[in-house]
Order: sequence, then structure tokens, then C-alpha cells
Amino acid sequence: VVKSIAGFANASRGTLLVGVADGGSVLGVEEDFPCLHKKDRDGWSLWLTDAVSTSLGKSTAAEADVKFCPIDGKTIALVEVGPAASPVFAKPGKGEEKAVFVVRTNSSTQALDGQEALDYQRQRWSAYSVV
Repeated sequence: VVKSIAGFANASRGTLLVGVADGGSVLGVEEDFPCLHKKDRDGWSLWLTDAVSTSLGKSTAAEADVKFCPIDGKTIALVEVGPAASPVFAKPGKGEEKAVFVVRTNSSTQALDGQEALDYQRQRWSAYSVV
């Protein structure tokens, strides 16, 4: 979820549905509730905000708006992500050695490295540069 949010922020914006399987079946976010301190939608939203703030930074977390939608008796989270003002790197997760730069490409999140990441960043943010 956090890397997808980073990918949307780096790619200008996007909407992430949490609680929906890749095949489209509704799973709901309720399955996460037992793992949370506050075991409800508000607790889930607080958890997501904390996870995004910790991994991507508070400015990225401020650009992620969470809404909950009931579907088929379950609750999905609709996360609308605004564009990042500068490149967003996801802090290393388990089994990763370094921060990752990711972008959304159609329905997938892709990691970019080296020259590819540099070229993308120049293209994406050059219009915002002050000369």
C-alpha cells in the first residue's frame, strides 16, 4: 500500500482501492482491524497515515485522502493521492537494503533505478524547477 502511494505521488496522482483483490473480489479492510490499536475504520486510517508518514514523509501523508465505501457488506478504503512536489522515496522495508523510487505505470507499481530513475525525475519535475 505504501509503495503504491509513493508510485501515485511520483506519477502525479492516483486512486488506490484497499480491500479489493487483484481479481476484483471485495475483501474489506476489516481483516486488518484485529492488528490495530483502535480496531475500527478510524484506527485503520490512523495506521495508514502513520505508515505513510514514517516511510514516505509527512508531506506525502498530507496528500493522501482516505474515504471508506461499503461494498457487499464490507468496507473498502479509497485512497486518493495527490502529486508530490519532489521525488518520493520509500524507506527500505523488510529484506530491502535501500530506499526505493517507484512510479505507477497503468495498474502496476514499478521501481526505477539509476539512469532510468534520473531521467524520469528530470522529466516529471523539470516543469516545476525554478531557473
